[in-house]
Amino acid sequence: MHTAIFVVGPPGVGKTSAVRILLGGSYTNFTHPDTKKVKWCFQDGGPYVFAGHYGKGTFDGADTVPNDGWVPCMEYWEEKILPQEGITVTVFDGDRFSHGNCVKFLEDRGVRVLCAHLTASDEVMDARRKQRGSDQNPTWLKGRVSKARNFAQRFIPKETALFDMFGAEDEEEEVNRLTEIVVEDVTPEQVADLLRAALA
Repeated sequence: MHTAIFVVGPPGVGKTSAVRILLGGSYTNFTHPDTKKVKWCFQDGGPYVFAGHYGKGTFDGADTVPNDGWVPCMEYWEEKILPQEGITVTVFDGDRFSHGNCVKFLEDRGVRVLCAHLTASDEVMDARRKQRGSDQNPTWLKGRVSKARNFAQRFIPKETALFDMFGAEDEEEEVNRLTEIVVEDVTPEQVADLLRAALA
């Protein structure tokens, strides 16, 4: 079964640093020749494919795909990437694809969909942004924090008490598909290890 994982969290929390470690040092960025909206990054010889492009800068991953690019990207993924035997994991880093329509697209195709939510205290996040020279609007940042948190919540099992009350023992038990990672005292390598563990 193919697995997809969304790696979400506020800007500067370390999503891309951890995902770059998953990616490794040997990879190929692909842009569709007919539409520059379709961008994927293939791990050379590995089981992972990543939405968007990766390089050496601070702005990498799925957020390199244009705002209106998620549909053509996913159509290409379904036609060309999903059928490939050697690719078993798709990684979405950032919030360009982290919305209900993309989750439904994946689930409708029988994909196991997971989420890793990276968090840190406001103090740690402020220090990290200052270190990398980020000067983002505080209101916008607050919105990114809320968006990531709300998206992550959809991967927690819904309350089953009501079903239990009416004796629905045969209801298939939902599993927790969310991995919460507090990044304050862990290295990007350790975060990457936690992502691998979630995918196992």
